[in-house]
Amino acid sequence: MKVTFKNIVAGIGVLVTSMSFAQNNFCTGTVAECVLPKKDGFVFNGQSQSGAFIQGDTAKVTIVVYKDMEYRITACCPMFQQLSGKLKFRIIEEVSEAKWVTSMVTEKVDVTNADGEVTGQKEVTKEVKKRVFEKVNIVRYDGYKEEKGNEFVMISDKTRKLTIEVYVPVLGGEGSGLQADDLACVGLLIEHRPAPKNISQFGR
Repeated sequence: MKVTFKNIVAGIGVLVTSMSFAQNNFCTGTVAECVLPKKDGFVFNGQSQSGAFIQGDTAKVTIVVYKDMEYRITACCPMFQQLSGKLKFRIIEEVSEAKWVTSMVTEKVDVTNADGEVTGQKEVTKEVKKRVFEKVNIVRYDGYKEEKGNEFVMISDKTRKLTIEVYVPVLGGEGSGLQADDLACVGLLIEHRPAPKNISQFGR
């Protein structure tokens, strides 16, 4: 699936219990088996990762994407092809959002007479507004809502740090060829190429 990110609808406040992608001897090289045809100009990105997971796991990896580069992200499971077509992922970005916080502040002020002399003090309560920034999670792409949610192409208008959450579905059962506790090697392939000119971009 190829999508550009201008005016994308974003969800806020996503919370997922997950485990991290990790290279290990059992799954070394898995991501190399995800490589798609090279004629389209994409090249392998070193942020690609492999990991061993059981069905029902949600794996998480953080990547950095750069301005004016196009990225193709693919999740695959070569050892169980029936999983490859079912893997789903979403892309999340943590951003700072400004908001105004209002509070009531009480302070003492001088009381003066007609001659300008201070005769005492009194308490005055006033409303104070302060601009603060808080971190929020923005869902930039949600593969759970796509029929084929294991492949995505994106362009960013600036350098960003993104978190990719990959869900390994539960397919175990009669006729699936998988047992519930089967360990599966999953590859998260990141590829990049210079972005085409004059194309809408992921922006915020």
